[in-house]
Amino acid sequence: EQLLAVLDNLALIQVTIPQFIVSLLRSKDTVIASHKAVQALAVNIDSVLDSFKENRHVRGSALDAIHRLAKAMYADEVATISKREAGLHFNARKTTQASLEDFDLTKILQKFTTLAPRVCDVLDTLLTADPALAKRRKPQRRHAKRCKRKPSEPEASVATNTVETGGAAASNTADSAGTATCAPDPIVTAAAASRANAIARAEMSVAVAMETLDAGQSREANGLGEDEPVMMDLSDDEMWGQLPELLTMDDDPPSELLSGQPEDVDIVMADANAAVDMSGEDGEPDDDDYEYWDGLEPIFEIPEDREGMTDPDAEEEQIQGILQMKCALCMAILMQSSNQRANAVQSVIAMYLHSNNTPEAVIELLSRLGVSISRTAINDAVSNLSKEAATEMKKIGRTLLAMIAYDNFDVELKHLVPTVEKPHDTLLHLTSGTFLRLDHDVRLADLQCSNEIWEKSSYNPVNAEKSDDVDWKKLLTLHPQAPHPSGLDRRERHNAWQFQHDLFVCGPEYFRQFVSKLADPEAIDQIPVVQSHQVPAEAMDISQSSVQGNIQALAALFKQLGIGDPTDPNDKDQVARSDVGDHVVLVHGDLATCERVQSLRQSRGKETTAFRRFQLVIFVIGLFHLKMACADAIWKIFIHPLKARLDETSLMKQVAEIRPKETGKIGSKPGFRRMHEVIRHVGAVSRLECWRQEISTRRPQNFATLEAWAESAPSLEDVEKIANVLVRKYVANARSARARYDVPDQRDQQLENIHMRERYFLLYEELTWALNAGDIGSVEDCFMPWVFIFKGCGKHKYATQMVHFLYDLHFVYPVQLRRAIRMNILCNPSGKKHHFRAIDWWVEHNNLYIKRIYGGQSSNHTKHHIIKGSALIEVFKKVRISLEDTFALDHRTYRHSPPKMQQTFQKLARYMQDSKTHIHIPGRKSAYSISDAWEAGMYKMFVTGWSRSDSGGEDGIAAEDTAEGEVDGEHGDLDV
Repeated sequence: EQLLAVLDNLALIQVTIPQFIVSLLRSKDTVIASHKAVQALAVNIDSVLDSFKENRHVRGSALDAIHRLAKAMYADEVATISKREAGLHFNARKTTQASLEDFDLTKILQKFTTLAPRVCDVLDTLLTADPALAKRRKPQRRHAKRCKRKPSEPEASVATNTVETGGAAASNTADSAGTATCAPDPIVTAAAASRANAIARAEMSVAVAMETLDAGQSREANGLGEDEPVMMDLSDDEMWGQLPELLTMDDDPPSELLSGQPEDVDIVMADANAAVDMSGEDGEPDDDDYEYWDGLEPIFEIPEDREGMTDPDAEEEQIQGILQMKCALCMAILMQSSNQRANAVQSVIAMYLHSNNTPEAVIELLSRLGVSISRTAINDAVSNLSKEAATEMKKIGRTLLAMIAYDNFDVELKHLVPTVEKPHDTLLHLTSGTFLRLDHDVRLADLQCSNEIWEKSSYNPVNAEKSDDVDWKKLLTLHPQAPHPSGLDRRERHNAWQFQHDLFVCGPEYFRQFVSKLADPEAIDQIPVVQSHQVPAEAMDISQSSVQGNIQALAALFKQLGIGDPTDPNDKDQVARSDVGDHVVLVHGDLATCERVQSLRQSRGKETTAFRRFQLVIFVIGLFHLKMACADAIWKIFIHPLKARLDETSLMKQVAEIRPKETGKIGSKPGFRRMHEVIRHVGAVSRLECWRQEISTRRPQNFATLEAWAESAPSLEDVEKIANVLVRKYVANARSARARYDVPDQRDQQLENIHMRERYFLLYEELTWALNAGDIGSVEDCFMPWVFIFKGCGKHKYATQMVHFLYDLHFVYPVQLRRAIRMNILCNPSGKKHHFRAIDWWVEHNNLYIKRIYGGQSSNHTKHHIIKGSALIEVFKKVRISLEDTFALDHRTYRHSPPKMQQTFQKLARYMQDSKTHIHIPGRKSAYSISDAWEAGMYKMFVTGWSRSDSGGEDGIAAEDTAEGEVDGEHGDLDV
């Protein structure tokens, strides 16, 4: 009656309801605008609009009107945020490294929320349009995560027993599973059948429920106006309540499942990839990243974080973060569609795709979808970044506080066709380089000594008649040592530390408690931990395999740095360069580069200007290639002679136990990575066997194994005392050399070979530790022993260059330059303790990125593409890391997990025990008595003397040449 009365009154005054409402809301009269009727309308606007929606006569037109208003409002917000004033425009042709590094998705999302709050709100709502379904998926996600983690040892043992006792039925079940990868609990055949029946019933019930829903059986169809949930029968209800238990879900089932409500079922599929063998042709797992930053520890495994895998708070935070990313991406697509210049997000994503070597077809597809910019725009961005990189090179060059490191690399372009003009053009010989800032408070005055060094240089024609003999005996006392309470010298103390480390890390579980208590070996001269920074040079189309090639390479690198001699009247290109003057530049490289640089300096000695005779070059030997030469020397001494492989205790026989399919490769050309692992793995097991032998000798009835000794709970002091005994009893030294002159019936020739091998392996471990720890004093302390070994096994070139470099460093160069070289001969790319690397290692690491990752693919794999992107590897790497962190890509991998070597080590240990490797057996003969290269090299140097020109004659194979060409990051050579 009231409604009719109101309508009659409005009709009397000839006012319709729409006119009344419009006039009421649009009135500018202050009394009407503040009237309580208007305020009540504003407060109850939701009810009013809901009434429009519920009325079947006006619902369609009301929703259309609301939709038109919302479209205009959303379009206005998107247009506003797409304008330049919003700060989200990105010009690909003016891309800079700073603009890429400043990309912050969180800040962009905040800007979206501020300038377009309603659009962001509607996107958030649409991205979670069915919150009930998302809630039901949570326990299934946790279940899937539990399926992916490996079972614990008790579970694994139970599962093994179950499979063994299951008989043919269990075997058939396993075969039918095919790709099943998850079995948290052992399931017998009957339980498996029950579970299969339950799942089948669940799927059938869901299908029936969905058919019922699709048929439209609702309360609205029955005239009740509301959707009526379709109820399951009692058996289905009971089944849904039991399903989580049958699926081995530890969490309680969601309350919705027990309330009889119809549920959507998300079937968790088994991870088929986990059951597929992803090994490469050589049995090693393929890795598309090839980035190896950390050193290899044989078997020390980190347990999985079982609690973190199902942390509900972390899971919810991750879900919300992903929703925010999706919202930001949707907003970015809307903006870019409205204004193509509003493409900040797309530009950064495009650079990420480019840095990951994404195929062009994928980039073009994402460009069409609005997620990325076009391939042409990416090329423009790369071109501008290359220009900025060239400016950055000159910026660091003008300081004259930059080091240079360079090396050659070869690239095979298989898609090219050889022609008469270019018959071998498929193989490119290029040169890469990098510039590194001198750290550790090196000042410009420390490098101002070029003329001083030239006056004493053997390349100076004035000094041509002077003797170039080197008093190498001075190098033996560079780092004197005081007597130690233990009676061991410094090297023996490091060996004792290595014995303890192997026992604690690779031995029985009891000794793990001592790992944290084991102090680092004493350092002689520690380089401070400072993160190193590089500016990669643009690769050069130069083959530096000749002296002329090195002249061209150095000239090109000096040009990129912007340094030279602007006063040279014969070279107008140097007018705009910074004058290097009396300063020197440290140049790092391998042995071959060192010899060619020495040759070019010798040939340029008569030039009139210092720059033309390369007087500024101070060559620093690459320690990574030195380490490769050490591994090669061990191979040459203990594996290369065919007779050295015949004894049961020989290194080759022991390698065959752990690498039976690689004996051919190891016997012919193992490569650095493979030989490095052989030294570390065989050495670790051999030292563990020394422990076992010593303990069993002392108390044979009680401690036949290390596990039995561990059960007696020895203290750290007991371990240290025995370690001090091991280094003198089981490692060759000057005293044990006299045993070679005993009567034949008392000698054990095989044990003599073993003790000598232990000495060389431990010296290799000491060098490895010193390099990774950044202890330059210990590195130098290892130089002369390796010089003797190189001299004794025929690697005369390395021996000569090591003595040459070390003598100049300590007795020719000024004190301030000596400090600059010693503090910067190693770098630390990650800025972490025990993560030092040789400078030439970083160059090889860059070569890996240039060739394999950023060098292009298929038709893009061209010389131009490789050279253009070579200077941007650091930029691309930062873009990758930044975007992966921004989008929470947690499953990326930069290095392999430590290999599980327990069973492998146990097999080798049993072999050593059976062959009585460390037991003295009087009269035991050897097919090949290995000569002590250390002693032989020392004898040669004492007898024949030493000079700078001494290169000797290469004995046997040209091992040095093979060592120089073995670096291949794809095969893991950089994992040191």
